[in-house]
Amino acid sequence: KGTPALGLGLEISTSIINQLELSLSQASQKNEHQAQGLGISPHHLKSPSKATSIHALSLKIGSWERKSNNPDDLTAKFYYGTKKLVWEVLCGSLKKKIQIRWSQISAINAYVDGNQTSCLEIELTEQPELYEEINFNPKSRTQWENAVHDFTGDQTRICRRHTLTFARGVLNDPFKTLLKCDNRLANIIQQPFPYQNSPFFHEHMPDFSCNRSIQAIFPNNDHQGTSVPYAPNHAQPAHPFVEHSSCNTPATGRNLIL
Repeated sequence: KGTPALGLGLEISTSIINQLELSLSQASQKNEHQAQGLGISPHHLKSPSKATSIHALSLKIGSWERKSNNPDDLTAKFYYGTKKLVWEVLCGSLKKKIQIRWSQISAINAYVDGNQTSCLEIELTEQPELYEEINFNPKSRTQWENAVHDFTGDQTRICRRHTLTFARGVLNDPFKTLLKCDNRLANIIQQPFPYQNSPFFHEHMPDFSCNRSIQAIFPNNDHQGTSVPYAPNHAQPAHPFVEHSSCNTPATGRNLIL
């Protein structure tokens, strides 16, 4: 049996409402002051809820590379609310995706190369998650399940560095928003890239993973990607990405967005 009601009522007076509003305002101001003390702008406290999706020209992971022939072939998505990056690859009629948590990123870099394309490089501390589309239905949201096979020929399990290229200017706004939403990423972009000495997750990798092409695993052989000899990209960008950074810019001429 429940406790009988005492018959007491609560009158919401104007003074109570004013006191609540004052308390909320003071708490908000306190959060802003704390953020400024940590060097974080107030807009860092709230991430945009809407994700950004942009067309990518290519994606390279180790010995595997996918080049886009059509706008839907390769897509990079920035999820600011859930703090994830996603690379979506169209394989025949179904999509596959690589999902990366921002917390898995140990180094990040963006620049414009000699071909005047925007490049995004990331280095991971852990292997990303892989998913594949279940059934294509244009009238409903995409349904995903854990991928049975690594469609990159196990390169996401071997290599920690991902390189994407975009048409010049396409990456500018999403990348700036990414850094504004995460103070840690805004800090690590100032460190040299790559950060880890080895491009591999495991120290002792067999020679074939670096010196010989690995054929990616693709059902129905529908040209979802190609295998190329792995070679770390040590070329330095020749042009600034969006704006010249005066903060910790390496002497090699690499210009980053901060």
